[in-house]
Amino acid sequence: MLDGPPLDTRLEAITLGLIVPALVWAHPAFLRRVVPRALIVAIFALKIGAAIETAQDGIEALSYKVGLVLLVLGAMHFMNLIIFNRIHRRPRFARRMPVAESVVQA
Repeated sequence: MLDGPPLDTRLEAITLGLIVPALVWAHPAFLRRVVPRALIVAIFALKIGAAIETAQDGIEALSYKVGLVLLVLGAMHFMNLIIFNRIHRRPRFARRMPVAESVVQA
């Protein structure tokens, strides 16, 4: 969750991952002030917003692909209906077999 903006550079990642915990450990009153808490909350809010945006992009791409697959399957279904309908309506023999007159003369 902590990759990408606003932690794109090593300096930002080190600041959030090492310096802030060190300040909290060395100086416990650090988080009692408003500015450090607001900055940490802002960083996490940006990260959550970026994660939601990334998830939304993923869902949009997935829905596009599923929709495209459904359209292709629908087109294939109607083509099969047309082809099988034509096969069904075609006469089995184009012409009738001639009856031999010698067999009929009895």
